[in-house]
Amino acid sequence: MNHAEKLNSFKNNSIANYPSLKSYDFENSLNLVANFKIPISKKVISQINTFVETIFSISRKPEYKSFILNNNPHYQKLLQANNYSVLMSYDFHIDENNNAQLIEINTNASAYLIGNEISKLLDSKDYTQELKNAFLNEFSKFNQPVKNIAIIDDNPKDQFMYLEFLMFKDLFTSWGYKCSILDYKSLKYDGTQLIDTDGAPIDFIYNRYCDFNLSDSSSNDLLSAYTKNQCLLSPNPKEYLLLADKNRMIEWNTGHWRESLELNTKEIDILDQTLIPSKPINQFNPEELWANKKNYFLKPTQSFGGKSVYRGKSLTKKTFERLISTDTLVQKFVPAQSLVADEQKWKYDFRAYAYKDKVQYILARAYQGQVTNLQTLGGGLALVDIVD
Repeated sequence: MNHAEKLNSFKNNSIANYPSLKSYDFENSLNLVANFKIPISKKVISQINTFVETIFSISRKPEYKSFILNNNPHYQKLLQANNYSVLMSYDFHIDENNNAQLIEINTNASAYLIGNEISKLLDSKDYTQELKNAFLNEFSKFNQPVKNIAIIDDNPKDQFMYLEFLMFKDLFTSWGYKCSILDYKSLKYDGTQLIDTDGAPIDFIYNRYCDFNLSDSSSNDLLSAYTKNQCLLSPNPKEYLLLADKNRMIEWNTGHWRESLELNTKEIDILDQTLIPSKPINQFNPEELWANKKNYFLKPTQSFGGKSVYRGKSLTKKTFERLISTDTLVQKFVPAQSLVADEQKWKYDFRAYAYKDKVQYILARAYQGQVTNLQTLGGGLALVDIVD
């Protein structure tokens, strides 16, 4: 089918599976569905699976948590949650040796359900059972049965992925739960429980809000409910601090961290194979870094969604001078691979959705420009084509 037919089928199938989308304007989502598949080798898939298993296993070691708390004792309460995080993702480029190179880890990754609809449409594969298993395991960590779920973000109706919020609302409802989509600022903690706009207690929050550590003053009600175990958050600050905080990528590259955790040879090998060399900007000589900027990517350690992420080659002196005085990660530049489809050249990366130490499925993202942005018609989310 051509692209227009694919988009129309995606729309119709999505509405059939998620009734709340009947009133959604799909003109906002034309750039989400790519018109081609992207090849990925079995070797890369195996490497991604092994890396996810390895880094999750390492992150559960008591020494790992202690290493973080030694430098950040104020994170103690954030790390006490007993649940994990649904919908984490590990994003990769592929280098010239066909090795997966970790770009970043996300705790509240988008597009799982959208990619799943594309998968059902084109490959007849449905990954919602894996997702349900993850959510049910999260629900089991709460001190009472989960009944009322809130999907939260900052002004959710204005978010680019509001389409997916509606999908999740219908999915939770189909599983027998009450669910609402709320602005996080509308939630209130009354001293014993977190309540929604109707005054009903919220048991579980599917968290799409990007104040990862709940450090902003506007997050105080959420923070109180989370640290006092009065509401279950997933994704949550604990898993962000353990895996997705970009300071972890800096630490994973250091001999001191590896020695502190007494990593074995197998663990070190998979880290060396998959991690991109990353350092804080204050470990560079500014003049030398500026002179060699084309060899690096720079990103604030607390950035998300491609915000404030800079390809060194395109960096202005003014922006560079601002970055050298902030908490910035400097990462060796590993270019995205590309392919030609529909007479256009597309860059692409791979997103592996995972729960705990298991990959649920892998999706590709095709784009044009400096970073993955889902802004070009014909690109967007693409299924993978597994090759030898």
